[in-house]
Amino acid sequence: MFKFFVFLAVLCSTAVSASHSHSSRGLSFSSPLVQRQPQSSAHKHILGRGLLKQRRPIPESWTNAKRLAAGLPLKPPVRRGNAVRSLSPVPSPSASPRPSPPSTPTGSIGSYSEIPSSSGSSAPSVTPSGSPVLSTRGSFGCTDTETGEFVGYISKELNAFGQYTRTTDSTKRLLLEIDLDAAQLGPVDMLVINGGNSNYPFFGGVTGFSSTNPNLSPNSSNYANLCGTGQTNPGSPAEIWPNTFSEYSGDAATVESAIWRYDSVSGVYPQWVNLDGSRPALHLVYVPDADMFSLTGSVEAFKANFGSATQCSLSFVPTTTSMPAPTTSVY
Repeated sequence: MFKFFVFLAVLCSTAVSASHSHSSRGLSFSSPLVQRQPQSSAHKHILGRGLLKQRRPIPESWTNAKRLAAGLPLKPPVRRGNAVRSLSPVPSPSASPRPSPPSTPTGSIGSYSEIPSSSGSSAPSVTPSGSPVLSTRGSFGCTDTETGEFVGYISKELNAFGQYTRTTDSTKRLLLEIDLDAAQLGPVDMLVINGGNSNYPFFGGVTGFSSTNPNLSPNSSNYANLCGTGQTNPGSPAEIWPNTFSEYSGDAATVESAIWRYDSVSGVYPQWVNLDGSRPALHLVYVPDADMFSLTGSVEAFKANFGSATQCSLSFVPTTTSMPAPTTSVY
């Protein structure tokens, strides 16, 4: 009997030992825990704000105005094959009711020309002798030569490429000052009184980026935009000179500031001097897609190359007269 109890005790001890051994194996891990390494600041940024997004490609259709608004670099203008895009830095202005045209223009010009002298000499002095000259302040209004509708005034605001724009608000028109006495004798400057950029105080022409050269002619789509400029020598061809287009775009351009003439029939009108000294017939066009005014020798060639444009007649509307004007300085 004693042997039986010993045997039973041994048997129970063996069972408990086996059970404990099996339980221990069930709680043990087959491999140790893996410690994650600390994440970098970049990883933390990704985990904290979600996956970083790839920058989407910029649509080809975006104008430079949209690029500027988005803080992106400007699309470089292309001289050939894609010139229309270089003429369209800003969207056209929103449509607005057309006000009545200026009531007291001194002249209305659709195209203008002057035959150079046979001697080929430079224009006469811009400062007449005798009594002090008088200056006139005023603004330009533009009318569609085809429909007769008022297009608007030349605005005191510049577009993204430093070119003067259009407005139908008479309170926002560009105010200019010109010596009409001197302008009857030769080309003179027009001084900007309001708006624009004070570093470029004259209202002149800047050769268009897509022009092949500074020459304007009936057989060419070359053009010059109306911009703020430094002062150039009257009667001289365009030369590289400071101007608002170059300031805003970073591209050098040739300039003529003293391009304004006056007579009692035509009123105030522009006169461009080509490299050979010739003075071509000029046409003024308004380009809605770029919101700018341009001078060209051929409206047809300009439209064929650059697209939609409205040919305009130009009317100078005086606001004040008989104001003493300083002698025009030339350098």
